[in-house]
Amino acid sequence: METETAAETLKAFSHPTRLSILQELLAGPKCVTDMEELLPVRQVNLSQHLCVL
Repeated sequence: METETAAETLKAFSHPTRLSILQELLAGPKCVTDMEELLPVRQVNLSQHLCVL
């Protein structure tokens, strides 16, 4: 079970947009509108990726 959980977590992190989101969040908390200005992704897509994370 632990291996499956790790695999699902890594799968969630594997998308390029999600990696970009995580990279931005490492610098500190940001709201979706801040992220939209920093990343080439629309707000609706950011919200969807954040749900996965």
